[in-house]
Amino acid sequence: MSVSTSVFVFRVGLCTQMLAAHFEISSPWHIYWKNPGESGLATELEGDELAEVLYPAPVRFDSLGGVVNYGYGVGETIIFAPVSERKCFLYRNPISVSWLECTTETCVKKSYSKIPQRVSKQQRNQFKASFEQLPLRLSSQSIVHRDLTVEILLPSTSRVELFPDEGLEAILDSWSQEEDIVRLYLNASFQGEAVLVSEERSYFLSH
Repeated sequence: MSVSTSVFVFRVGLCTQMLAAHFEISSPWHIYWKNPGESGLATELEGDELAEVLYPAPVRFDSLGGVVNYGYGVGETIIFAPVSERKCFLYRNPISVSWLECTTETCVKKSYSKIPQRVSKQQRNQFKASFEQLPLRLSSQSIVHRDLTVEILLPSTSRVELFPDEGLEAILDSWSQEEDIVRLYLNASFQGEAVLVSEERSYFLSH
């Protein structure tokens, strides 16, 4: 087995529903984030009445020849998409999922189109835990922009990575921390959104 995929639907309110594409990825395979990096294809969910797809924070893959990619490796990955319209009846429209699964030697393009399954109680708890680990939107009180420096109020961390929503150029020149303030020194060319990954969790960053 390389990568197996299933799509589920569950309620997050009386008439509010969420789709979840569940990937189980076996070694040595990986799939790609919405920005795949220097090669690869974005993993996508499509269907009627879906809002913006919500991706967990990626990891970086350094392939042969120095090619940099962003995506998801061995284990379970869950990508979410809210149903944009309030529906009190369970969402039963077909959902299409497409992805590229790769090793260091080969890549296979895959797709899946089915009506989403209902979740079990155990799956609901798993999906809820994964949903709560999606990148957070930082509040205006916790972030200060100073030209090419961004100061963020975060817990102490030994790890900071930035993944740009678009493009390939490295956007983080360096970073430092003083108590609960993390300072990011950004590349002058960066304009847009990125996902910041720290030791504890991940955040959306706009600049």
